[in-house]
Formats: sequence, structure tokens, C-alpha cells
Amino acid sequence: PKSAKVLVDTLIDLYPGREFVFVIAMAKDKDVGSFLAEVARANPKKVVCTSADEHSRSCHQDEILKSAQALGLPAVAAADFQEARALAKAKEGDNALLVYTGSFRTVATFLKQSPVRQQNA
Repeated sequence: PKSAKVLVDTLIDLYPGREFVFVIAMAKDKDVGSFLAEVARANPKKVVCTSADEHSRSCHQDEILKSAQALGLPAVAAADFQEARALAKAKEGDNALLVYTGSFRTVATFLKQSPVRQQNA
């Protein structure tokens, strides 16, 4: 998908030499394999596969995991977003840039659960 290509190109351009940990949740109707193939270009330190929420549109984390492993990515599955965040921040991701992606719902869930506070400019 074009969006994944743009994301990875941007990350590589803005953060050359930086390690990445991706947290990915997607809808069932998305092309998971193609999305992950683009993510693979970033040579991620880890890929955490999860579901954005309990909606039936969300791809199960094990399906994303299977696709990631088929591409040789260092992937793990998380049952929920809280576990995904913990796995992403685990030892391997201490100095890596965390990238939450896959759908707008993924980003929205991260923002809702994030301890980071948004400030008005």
C-alpha cells in the first residue's frame, strides 16, 4: 500500500540509522502482507501485532503475526493494546523509535491510552 511506503520512506529519511519498533493493528479488509512488506524495508527491531479494538472489523493479532513471520520479521503478538505497548517498550525497544500504525483506529487508541499529554500551542 502506498501509505505504508510513504510512512517507511519518511521514517528512513528523517531518522537514518535509527532502530524502529512497530505496533501494528489493521482492519480485516486491508492487505496485511503488502503493508508488512513495506514495514520490512525499515528493518524493524521488533513488530508487535495486536488488534485495534474489539470490533469485528479488526484483523486478529495472530493473522498479522503469521504474515509478519512469513516475511522473516521479528514479531510478537499482543492480546490487547496495553500489552502491545508493554511489549513495544520492552528491552529490545528501549532506544528504538516506537511507531504505532496500521489504521487510524490504531493511532486513536494509542492517543486515548497514552500518558503523554497534548498541549495547546
